[in-house]
Amino acid sequence: MHAAGNDGRYHTGQRPHRTGPDSDPEQIDLLYEAELAYDAQAIPAGLAEAGWERYLEPVLPAMSQPTQQTLPDRLAARSVAVVGEYDPVSGVCDRLRAAGVSVSERSATDPQSHLDDPDVIFLSEQLERSDSWRAANEAWATSSATLIKTRLTATGWRLGPVLTADARACLNCVYTRVDANKAGGQLFDETITGTPPYMQAYTDTVTELLFRALVAQLPRYLDDQFVVYDHYQGRRETPRVFASPHCEVCDNASSRQERFP
Repeated sequence: MHAAGNDGRYHTGQRPHRTGPDSDPEQIDLLYEAELAYDAQAIPAGLAEAGWERYLEPVLPAMSQPTQQTLPDRLAARSVAVVGEYDPVSGVCDRLRAAGVSVSERSATDPQSHLDDPDVIFLSEQLERSDSWRAANEAWATSSATLIKTRLTATGWRLGPVLTADARACLNCVYTRVDANKAGGQLFDETITGTPPYMQAYTDTVTELLFRALVAQLPRYLDDQFVVYDHYQGRRETPRVFASPHCEVCDNASSRQERFP
């Protein structure tokens, strides 16, 4: 879904089409108006050279053409702080860096290290409820960042919740409610090692979500919920996320009034 750049190319759908000297500018304008096109120059050079542009493509048609043209510079000004297990998301981080995004690791014991206020706090867990979730949650609660939580499981992955700066719940809320609801409230506790057969799909999915977060185009299906995906059953569940009354993290957050107007 590209529109013509200086090289005379535009793309519609997922397949690129090369235009010639007799290309119809009106047709390209109609594609923009229908949100079926984007400027080829909106893809950062590092992504295009590595063949990774498809992870940014889904979000571009919803942006205006002037906004698309500034996207490489905008991404170069964005930052992501990785908390938790880096190895399972190393492929995601490679693609972010290829787009110019600043990616840094944070220690669970020192959540403020390296980046003072990243645009995205990316929590990659190996074991649910390890020390890393609390560090990421507390860093998010006192910042303007978006928090994205993800983890591989024995059969697929858990993705989300995605918590924006004005989210009405936090990870502490999630776990408080799980503890209160013993019936059906068990969390996964297995540790995944090696490379599962669905690793590529996991990396692709998380990559696209990170790009969406960085350009403020998050998918609605992650509003106040998360995804539990089973690769072998082909099944996806989307449990809801609810705030916990008088949550100690939310109560102490500097942006508490913004979250609960």
